[in-house]
Amino acid sequence: MSFIINPYSFGSGVPPIQNKTVDIFTSGTTFDDTASYQNTATTPYNMYYNYSVCHVIVRASEINATDSGAKIITGVDIENGVNGTASMSSFRISVAHTTESFLSTLMETDISQSSSFTYFDRQTCYDSIYFPTSNAWNTVNFSNNFIYDGTSNIVITFENRSGSYNISNRPKWKYGSRGLSFRAALFQDDYDNITTGSFPMITTSTSTANSHYPNLKINY
Repeated sequence: MSFIINPYSFGSGVPPIQNKTVDIFTSGTTFDDTASYQNTATTPYNMYYNYSVCHVIVRASEINATDSGAKIITGVDIENGVNGTASMSSFRISVAHTTESFLSTLMETDISQSSSFTYFDRQTCYDSIYFPTSNAWNTVNFSNNFIYDGTSNIVITFENRSGSYNISNRPKWKYGSRGLSFRAALFQDDYDNITTGSFPMITTSTSTANSHYPNLKINY
């Protein structure tokens, strides 16, 4: 007798739900990312600087809003609010499960050095060039899907590692006030501290980033 094993089944033997999208936040209308917005513009990709990093906490209740349980996360959608279509020459997205509900004000870009922020099984899901569409939701399909455990919160990290900036034709991702405390944080700089080591976040106070959150959808 032979048995066929489904490689995408979880421990319960139930295949994961697929080809679905859940809205995490879709009502933000702001898209500034200049120097004067360092502490508030939680943009997943910021081409005003040579390098930038954005961390976003997504809670289990949000991921499971439509379908409860484990999922294979295959990508994200982020909303570009302007005509900018400059290509993203080195764009990285990482995902990890976390027991945290908020970002630590002591957190640095690589997260790992902060004893007050706990995450596990972090993996790089996308690391490539990306071409945005203007004034639209942009889909980033993961090259390395993330297996979501069905119960944990997650932290998504977006990195601009290109080492170049674009002033006139850069995309600006929409974000807005959600009335939440410190669930998205941004670092942006013209010096390469991303690929050479860790560094403090600019948004190190809940008073500067207590309600801003990028427009985001998760695909599974």
